[in-house]
Amino acid sequence: MYDRGLGEYVVLSDFKFNPLTQIYHLDTPQITSALNDFTILIDDLYDPTFTFAEVGPLMWSDYYYHNGTYMLEFKIIPRTEGFFLFQYGLSLHLSPGQTFEGMCPNLRGWFDSYSDLNDMADNNIEYLELSPNSHYNDWILQKPEDRFHSKGGYCFYVKE
Repeated sequence: MYDRGLGEYVVLSDFKFNPLTQIYHLDTPQITSALNDFTILIDDLYDPTFTFAEVGPLMWSDYYYHNGTYMLEFKIIPRTEGFFLFQYGLSLHLSPGQTFEGMCPNLRGWFDSYSDLNDMADNNIEYLELSPNSHYNDWILQKPEDRFHSKGGYCFYVKE
């Protein structure tokens, strides 16, 4: 993993990354989770947990770590038509006793992370302009690298 503070790569073996999957409606004026509009197929191996936030449900999971490789696989199957934003990110949280070589001794709690989805392709970012919500059609587009690309953003339509 690349550590921006150190300016170098660090090895994290069996680290708890806490992947977060979110799907939002882009076709509504309010920010609303669309996770319930999809069937999520995920193996219990990844310890999926569904929590409820102010905007609606979110899915947390874990990577499966084996032979130096992290793996997470799941499928999302749409149940309704619509216009959606998929976001995949990592909420890095240091569990008690969890360290890594080169770690700053003052590092505690949650820290920021970035996701690279589809090798930083545009991932249909232009679809955000079509949303009636200014969070999507303006705020995210003011800093697309920080608020979309590095947060695992992907926009898509579901049609019959």
